Amino acid sequence: MEEFNEWLAWARLDLEAARLTRQKQDLAPIVVFHCHECFEKALKALCLRHGLEIQKTHDIRLLHKHLLPHAPWLNEFDDGVLEMHNLFGDSRYPSGDQITIEEAGQCLVIAELFFERFLERGFD
Repeated sequence: MEEFNEWLAWARLDLEAARLTRQKQDLAPIVVFHCHECFEKALKALCLRHGLEIQKTHDIRLLHKHLLPHAPWLNEFDDGVLEMHNLFGDSRYPSGDQITIEEAGQCLVIAELFFERFLERGFD
């Protein structure tokens, strides 16, 4: 249970970091990065809850797919996971692609809804 709580606490911190950095236009990639981290850490916490091994990956699509048989409510976030994954690569490394403040804002909305839903479900 302690490890679960640690992953959950770190997910919450990443969500807060995304909220705080959202206020500055030039930090849009950092917003996306922390939204992705929130997703990843919450999904890893959910793995623990279901007695699954935590995969050593940053690919939230893989984590999401791994958990679907155990947490079917995650289907609600199929599109959000894909959108977050697609923007995540652009947020991690200079690629020439610019993340807009609107895209960062959309990622934040998705991450907030996901985390809220995660907490409402009682971690099932």
